[in-house]
Amino acid sequence: MFENRTEETGLENIVTNDVIYEFTSNGKFASKGKKAGGILSGVLKSLTVVSISRQSEDVSLERRVNLIVDFKLVGMNGELLWIGNGIEQSEAYSVSSNNSNTRENKKRAIQALSVKLAEKVFNRMTDTF
Repeated sequence: MFENRTEETGLENIVTNDVIYEFTSNGKFASKGKKAGGILSGVLKSLTVVSISRQSEDVSLERRVNLIVDFKLVGMNGELLWIGNGIEQSEAYSVSSNNSNTRENKKRAIQALSVKLAEKVFNRMTDTF
């Protein structure tokens, strides 16, 4: 489970599940138990939302959500095996005049960026080994 220092409730669950899926679906890594060579942990440092397209000064048409995470892999003997600080991923979403639709669009964007983040971390980490 990753530590969530953002204001987005439940974000740690989304990221944790996507990272676990990415690593275990590849078949190279054990998810737990005696087969595991280390423990991957992380801190969700910030989640920001900015307008990227506007209809007027007060009305956004599109926003971008950006997540910054620090990761580390520690071996079962306590040795630091890999560190990835400040890994960033972002995703754009549409803003609607209906707040419920906008919230749903943001939720989908967070889910999409979480999947991309998990892929990015997997690729960076496996490039090292």
